[in-house]
Amino acid sequence: MTNKQRLIELYEETLLLSSYIELEHHAKYPITVLHPNQKPEDLTEEELIKLITASVTNMIGQLC
Repeated sequence: MTNKQRLIELYEETLLLSSYIELEHHAKYPITVLHPNQKPEDLTEEELIKLITASVTNMIGQLC
């Protein structure tokens, strides 16, 4: 498994977690803003890291 595949898997797990805590909308929001009309598979490793960070940060912001 490549690093990019692992990052995509981590993003998918982030979305799964967000559905458990009812914050899925907030976790999905960053991709619509940062990379409109793109799928995680289309992004570079660096973009995926920023996307995951933004998704988790957005969820934490809603919880705090």
